[in-house]
Amino acid sequence: MDEIRVASIIGDFYEAVLDSQRWPVAMQKLADFAGAQGVNWMSGSIQRVEGTILQQVGNPPDSIEAYHARYSALDPIAPALASAQVNSWVNDWRDCGFGYPRSTYYNEFIRRFELETVMAVKLFCEGDYVASVSLQRRKGQPHFSIADEDRLRPLVPHMGRAARLLRETEALRAQTSIAARALDHAGFAIWVVDQSGKVLLANREAATLTSANQGWRLAFGHLRRSKQDDAFAKALSAATSSAGPRASWLVAGTLDGEQQPFLVAPLAAASPLCGDFQRPLAVVLGTANDTGGRMAMKALRVLYGLTNAEARAAALVGTGRSPMEVADALGLSVATVRVQLRSVFLKTGIRRQADLVLLVQSLDKSRH
Repeated sequence: MDEIRVASIIGDFYEAVLDSQRWPVAMQKLADFAGAQGVNWMSGSIQRVEGTILQQVGNPPDSIEAYHARYSALDPIAPALASAQVNSWVNDWRDCGFGYPRSTYYNEFIRRFELETVMAVKLFCEGDYVASVSLQRRKGQPHFSIADEDRLRPLVPHMGRAARLLRETEALRAQTSIAARALDHAGFAIWVVDQSGKVLLANREAATLTSANQGWRLAFGHLRRSKQDDAFAKALSAATSSAGPRASWLVAGTLDGEQQPFLVAPLAAASPLCGDFQRPLAVVLGTANDTGGRMAMKALRVLYGLTNAEARAAALVGTGRSPMEVADALGLSVATVRVQLRSVFLKTGIRRQADLVLLVQSLDKSRH
């Protein structure tokens, strides 16, 4: 019976990494299995020897507030965890010393919130960062024992992997968030969508177009053409094809009768906008009025993570120049330009020079 419950809890923690709404489910199952009142999922600093509760179930909200405001710095489990081995349990009554019952933490925090015993496990450590899970039993419950640790031990390596995945996911989300904020300064509409057209990221210009029905609309979170959805579906399929993604032009009519060109292009995994989203992805671009190429270079850097040198080479290819002509214009060897262009193709997900020309021109013109 324990094996079935353990397997269920493990699955829930892995799912929680991908879907934050699953955290309460996973942690409540852990609390029930451990016979605990509450569970805290924590991260902290080894140098500062204090932690932050990222997720929790079963504990009063005011206890979490009090912990963050004052008692995290007094928690005797924190330094014990800092020096413990990964996957090792720390038990308050066993590992916090003879002075624990007389400590400020015990008398002002543990007793105040009618807790009896706490134990925690160090799940993951990278540099100064440490992740852990702590379990709390209420007053009147038995202290945590070695038997409790042994019963929970099969869960620990999987929770550690979940902690590592969560750390990596948070870093990707932060990177994606920074890149997404930069989109608001691009000067043209940008949507990042998956194969079905579900919008994952959109800048202010794109949101304005969909809200004003300027040739585009949102249907249950999916980007749609106001007319001719088939053309958009085909362009999206081409941009996310595993057999060789390619860019496609679309023309969307606005309320005032203008025909506005848009480009649907592949978004490679190397793009800073991909983050932890499922792939393959595409980017839908409204064109910008900047015939000097500065907007194209900026967009290439923001959308695909190109270096300045790579963006310059790509922008020149977009004007129809050959690698040799690009080399002459930049004062580089043809070999160097070819290396830069190989990197451009890798980062953009584009395989044909014609599609790179199409992509660059879409960022460099306001009419097609």
